Amino acid sequence: MSRFSCCLPPLDDTKDRIRWWLTLVIILIFVAILVAGTALAAILITIARNPQLTAKVEDSRLNTFEFHNRRGDGATMMASMFRYNISVALAIRNPKAVLSIRHTKPLLATFLFHDRRLNNVTVVDEGHKNWPKRTELHLLRIAGEVPFNVLGVAAAKDFKKQQAAGLFKVEVRLSVDISVLRENKFSLSCPLRLQLAPPRPDEVVLFHAVNCNQDTQDKFYF
Repeated sequence: MSRFSCCLPPLDDTKDRIRWWLTLVIILIFVAILVAGTALAAILITIARNPQLTAKVEDSRLNTFEFHNRRGDGATMMASMFRYNISVALAIRNPKAVLSIRHTKPLLATFLFHDRRLNNVTVVDEGHKNWPKRTELHLLRIAGEVPFNVLGVAAAKDFKKQQAAGLFKVEVRLSVDISVLRENKFSLSCPLRLQLAPPRPDEVVLFHAVNCNQDTQDKFYF
């Protein structure tokens, strides 16, 4: 027997202590994994509930915005119409650092005047992905005309007031259906204040970028 054997703890006590420390380490590891998993789950739920797709109108040009008369089907019958020509540079951004955003339906931009629909434009098609930390610039343009009765008398009166002030209120509303771990649906509203562009193409009107704000209220337009 070694002369130091009298000073060492019994072998069984050493094994018990090792088991106790191993059990404690395993419990601590399990708790750490549980806490990390709970935190990760909370983060993923937050991401799923708040898709955070953002949009901004970087530039816009209003070439035509007016009421006018054109000949109808009859020889002398005149129909009052509203004519428009609008161009918009729309920036769509996915601010997420890791996850991409997939569009489950086409991203539509609806151009409105006085809460009346002028036209729709498809920004991106179904299945399109917005990659993390990436901004996409889309150039949109609508041009055409709608019958006077689509806008209505109230819109015509509002138009005259805005024409006198030299600024026209046009809204671009984005209908968003996307998937980030789960499907989300919401709307973004981009309120614009536009001047008519000068007649010469080389002349421009200064435009300040406009952020599009999330609008949870469902609205329907004619």
